[in-house]
Amino acid sequence: MFFTTRTVRAALIGILLVPSPVGAVGADDPAALVSLDPEITFVAGSATDRLTVTDAVGSFVAQGLALPDLEIRFHTDASGCGGHRGLFHHNDGDPAIDLCFESEFLVLHELGHAWEHFNLDDQVRGEFQALVEAPTWNSPDAPHSRRAIEIAADAMAHGLLSEPLTAGQNRDREFARYESLTGTPTPRAASLDAHEVASTIDAE
Repeated sequence: MFFTTRTVRAALIGILLVPSPVGAVGADDPAALVSLDPEITFVAGSATDRLTVTDAVGSFVAQGLALPDLEIRFHTDASGCGGHRGLFHHNDGDPAIDLCFESEFLVLHELGHAWEHFNLDDQVRGEFQALVEAPTWNSPDAPHSRRAIEIAADAMAHGLLSEPLTAGQNRDREFARYESLTGTPTPRAASLDAHEVASTIDAE
């Protein structure tokens, strides 16, 4: 069964076709047209699954991080994701994401792949690869954990995760990577500041 929704924020009514503010691909490239109101089409998945995706898309939109229209396909086992927990596709028709595991972080990670593919150019990718000291952007000869493309998707997920940071957690490295990709600080840094203020007040 197919379900379609549009993520709409009060301040972002209507479809805005804009390039990402950081290292966007050329405007003459059709792939450069992404939206702050992307159409998300669902294949299978529970209401909870679809809400997780909708909220994750909303996290990108709220930060001005435009995404392409996407088909999100839910599977009951890893066979639907090529043996992975999730998989972003862009070479076999319209952009799509397969999800074989229930996790907000995974959804954000796969959306991070979609955002990166449609918004970053090779120069920014090269600079990020150098920053994280990865041997490759996406060579199959390197383990997933050493590919800059995967490190970038993780950075996007860490930067947009809804879970507030708690005292003692240190995500400075991931947050610096997020900012290097997007050009803006992670909204989670503000949640940490608020937590620290609350902790100080409680201690007084």
